[in-house]
Amino acid sequence: MENNSSLWNDKFPTLVKEGLGITLSKEKQELFYRYYKELINTNKELNLTAITEANEVVVKHFYDSLLITKVLNLTKINSLIDIGSGAGFPGIPLKIVYPHLKLLLLEARNKKVVFLKSLIDRLPLEEVQALHGRAEELQHNKEYAASFDLIVARAVARLTKLVAYTAGFLRVNGFFVAYKGPQVSEELLELEEQFGNRLTIKVFKQALPLNAGERRLVRIQQAGKMN
Repeated sequence: MENNSSLWNDKFPTLVKEGLGITLSKEKQELFYRYYKELINTNKELNLTAITEANEVVVKHFYDSLLITKVLNLTKINSLIDIGSGAGFPGIPLKIVYPHLKLLLLEARNKKVVFLKSLIDRLPLEEVQALHGRAEELQHNKEYAASFDLIVARAVARLTKLVAYTAGFLRVNGFFVAYKGPQVSEELLELEEQFGNRLTIKVFKQALPLNAGERRLVRIQQAGKMN
């Protein structure tokens, strides 16, 4: 593994093991490192992320993406759609750790879709598709409707809009998990007002390591028909 610090062969796997209970093989560590290099190299041209320092990428992108493992057993999830995937978070880190996942990365900005397709080829990853499109339109497409066990969305839109735009993707008993910041109370109230008892909602408070802040994971199951 090409690196000039202990970050990728020591700190990162230690953080993930101690904080999330995930043991990263050397092969998975290598994939994360290659992902980091592709992100940083492409970022110079496409401005994919404002977070570029190695420690911050590890904590605020990679570790953060994996926080869902604290609230959901991904070994029982087979298909996943990442809404507004951007530079691939959280979908690609989840695919690296759980290679059995069939993953669709949905992104409305074409330049980021180009990056995602290149990343998929370069790592390389199987059973991963990057698609240029909008969730509110694609959820009604027969190819994708009711096709996924899990929807994830990280820093995309308010909860009411996310649920309305993505509910059509879920299979029966599927989950939706939104990655949110600490100030999510108002969005939760809006969600309750709009959808009421049609949703089962649980909120999980999670801290990022190295004093990097807090995350709220909003886990939603559909209890009734949305529309």
